[in-house]
Amino acid sequence: MEINILNTHKLYCEMMSIPDKDRSAFFNEKILEPFAPMFEKTMMPRNPEAMFCFPLTGADDVAKGMLNQLMAMNVWTEARYVIENSMNDLQKVGIKMPEKMNFSTAKKFAKDLVTLL
Repeated sequence: MEINILNTHKLYCEMMSIPDKDRSAFFNEKILEPFAPMFEKTMMPRNPEAMFCFPLTGADDVAKGMLNQLMAMNVWTEARYVIENSMNDLQKVGIKMPEKMNFSTAKKFAKDLVTLL
């Protein structure tokens, strides 16, 4: 099974370095597109508010503070650890998993997993 955890820190930092007018397209392509199957299955809107993120423009200081907190908590490494262990446990009890799964952070893991099951 392939588990893909987006490094949202890197992506958001990259997004904050581009002009405000280009951020929506960047967000859609780099952050939302990997989750297209989830959006289709749940009929959830593809926008920042649906993903529980900060505004794409006008809040760079807030965004940088949030990203720094995530980095300090080592959230991407912890997310991978939690996801891999959970997948192994689910497979041990006979729950079939998809070949490929995308996640953004550990906080989103439970919601994304429930959607896929």
